[in-house]
Order: sequence, then structure tokens, then C-alpha cells
Amino acid sequence: MAEDNATDAFVIQEVIAERGLDVDVEIVVNGEEAIRYIERCASCPALVLLDLNLPKVSGFEVLKRLRESGKCADTPVIVVSSSPAQSDRDASKKLGANGYFQKPITLSQFMELGPMIEKALADPKSDLS
Repeated sequence: MAEDNATDAFVIQEVIAERGLDVDVEIVVNGEEAIRYIERCASCPALVLLDLNLPKVSGFEVLKRLRESGKCADTPVIVVSSSPAQSDRDASKKLGANGYFQKPITLSQFMELGPMIEKALADPKSDLS
């Protein structure tokens, strides 16, 4: 997970726990760390949850670099962003994101991310838009 907001990272981990998913969650807090993580990982993550508004390097650039990487180009990515802009959704899709989830205000709305995560893990090629 590439997320610089500690509260959002915590809530996303709660969503994962609520769904009973047995996954290890690695969290990086800026785009530079996300790129380094992808470059040095021995095996690609099963899924990337990516905020667009990251410090140092944007989520768009992280997604672009991920898709251009030789070893992790097929890793499913769900963009998890506060941006309601259609242009951000379109740019994410164009760069190869599998899905886009707009961060909501309430915890119950945040729980709607759970089924997207489950589907991406079960079928990494799925379109979650």
C-alpha cells in the first residue's frame, strides 16, 4: 500500500481485516519509497493499493513505473484516492490501473473497498472500474 495518510492506511487495513483476508500489508508513505519497493522486491506484490497524492513522486508516476517494470507489470493496482475528478480516473485507467476507489467520508462507505480487493486478489486481470 502506498499511502501517506496514517488514518487512511489504518482504515484500509481494517477493511482488509474485516474481509478476513490473510495478506501481509506493506506500507510505504511516499512515491519514491513505492518505486524502490517495487524495484527491490524479490517477488511482486499480489496487489497494490495506490494513493495518487503521494509526497516526492506522484501516484501516477508510481503506476507508470510499475507498468513499465519488467517483473511487476501485471500486478493489479487499485487507485485509492480522495480525488473525485474524472480526469484522475481516466488517467489512472490509461496508465493501467485495474480499479479506482474514491476515499469516502464514513467507515461504512470505506468498507466497499473490501470486495474490490477480494476480486483483484482472486482475478488479477479483472477490470474493477
